[in-house]
Amino acid sequence: MSAIFIDHYAALEIPRTAAGEDVRRAFRRLARVHHPDRGGDALRFHEIYTAYRLLSNEDDRARFDRQLVLRHVRSIMGQRKFIHPSRIVVPTTMAALAKRGLLRKQFRGRDRRMHLRVDYDLELPLGDDELKLPLLVPVPVTLRNICPECRGGDTHCPVCNGRGSYKSGGMFRLNIDGGLVTGQIIEIRLQGMRPAPLQYYKKSTIRIKVTRAA
Repeated sequence: MSAIFIDHYAALEIPRTAAGEDVRRAFRRLARVHHPDRGGDALRFHEIYTAYRLLSNEDDRARFDRQLVLRHVRSIMGQRKFIHPSRIVVPTTMAALAKRGLLRKQFRGRDRRMHLRVDYDLELPLGDDELKLPLLVPVPVTLRNICPECRGGDTHCPVCNGRGSYKSGGMFRLNIDGGLVTGQIIEIRLQGMRPAPLQYYKKSTIRIKVTRAA
């Protein structure tokens, strides 16, 4: 019999980056709806309360987060070769500009391609054997998280201080069927895609150049 896994973040309808106060606020909000004394479902309330107790404890939450990471890696590897995200690199010219503080918003996109001859965002170095194989590549991305309390609509929200959203890091699972060649550009279109109900990708398109591993 397969084990049952419960995502406690999903149970409280919060992102995995939620702060402690977000956990408490989500529990109070859901308890008002699902508490049996208010006519709610007892099983749903038990799920909410269990998630709240676990995520409110720092050690329990840390252990659960490690379980999530392990489960995530196991689920995505399958029959594909796993390429660790640390192997993805920023183009040398881009990194040099960033270190010098010259990488500004106005020096991206068309200007970047014109002056640096770089028409991609990241590089993926692969060995000759890896070019032929089906691959699973977690690509680092920047996420924009909509405030779970005001949903981005309250300039006086105490949780997000009126910002409506905040940035965080994440991973996009890129599945490649094989047959790549050095110099090929892989374009990932993220526009309109959401990793979670209250999240969206900061960039609409990511371009990755396949290079030869040293």
